[in-house]
Amino acid sequence: MDWEKTKRLIVISLCLLNIFLFIFIYNNNNTYRLTTNQEMAITSMLRSNNVICYVDILSNYSPMRQIEMQQAEYDDAALPGIFMRSPETAVRSTERNRVIYRNETETLIIEGPDVIYRNRGAGELAPLSSESNESLCRELIQKIKKTGGNFTAENQTPIETDDGLLFQYRDNFKGYTVNSNYVDIYITEHGIAWVEMKYHKPVSFVGMRRDICSADEALMSVLDSLRLIFNDKMEEPRFITKMDIVYHNNLPTRATPYYRIFVSGFAQPFLVNAYENSVL
Repeated sequence: MDWEKTKRLIVISLCLLNIFLFIFIYNNNNTYRLTTNQEMAITSMLRSNNVICYVDILSNYSPMRQIEMQQAEYDDAALPGIFMRSPETAVRSTERNRVIYRNETETLIIEGPDVIYRNRGAGELAPLSSESNESLCRELIQKIKKTGGNFTAENQTPIETDDGLLFQYRDNFKGYTVNSNYVDIYITEHGIAWVEMKYHKPVSFVGMRRDICSADEALMSVLDSLRLIFNDKMEEPRFITKMDIVYHNNLPTRATPYYRIFVSGFAQPFLVNAYENSVL
């Protein structure tokens, strides 16, 4: 047997295979990539309706899978020690499907995946610095992580609201933000006054990869929603300040990919189902 000839044939075959794989991957990537013309077209359409996009439009829209979600199993006996300042004085009661802990100034409500905490006595505490506020949030998030979830800060700076400074945290699963898993912490100058939390446990990616709509299609759906809200009369400019793809728990046991698009003047982002191109 001519081993030299055989080796040359093997090397040539491997080179051809690599070339074939490169071409396949290149074409596959371009199949799900927004073109420059598409970006220019949607940018122009937005501007003609007084909407200015201040962020880079997502170019990749490769098929995505869903995430299997499970109901969180909170140990409700442990939650008062996480959220309440004086858990030892709290009295437990049940009302319908809710477990409630109360003392003179605090209330903790647990209802399935939802947890709500109120501190009516926060105003009686000494004023805190902004650094102390951030430290309080970090400490609370570290305690919450013991119950499940990988919560990280959404914004570098808190949002000013009528209820105080809002510190937002969202869950992260294998590099993706799970938008429907959240902790919102409202802090006044006297400390934590109000917390809202929702958590379903992400288990794994499931099902086949499904095509998702492109970013320009999602932006067009948001524009249609804005037209409905303002009756086609957007005299004041609106700005798109952030855009990403997240997962949102729209089904009892599934989280689906969504485009999350933030528009100035709206407290909450627009959520566009990436499979159906429909606004939630």
